[in-house]
Amino acid sequence: MNKGIYSHVRHPMYSGDLILAWGFFIFFPYLKILVGVLWMTSVLLFWIMLEEKAMIKKFGQEYKAYQKKIPMIIPKFN
Repeated sequence: MNKGIYSHVRHPMYSGDLILAWGFFIFFPYLKILVGVLWMTSVLLFWIMLEEKAMIKKFGQEYKAYQKKIPMIIPKFN
């Protein structure tokens, strides 16, 4: 059974990066920052997809079951 942060979200570091970036934009809502945050979000989503493929290749069905159970970026609030 998974423990810690990985039992709530599959990519906690990327989640933190996205929260920080979007929070920065909320406090400083400038076009330049929005463009940067959108770029960063798209790059991180691309990296996540690459990482997910690598994890499936390495761990197979076990990782697929983990994917079904644990959200990718945004944790479920029960």
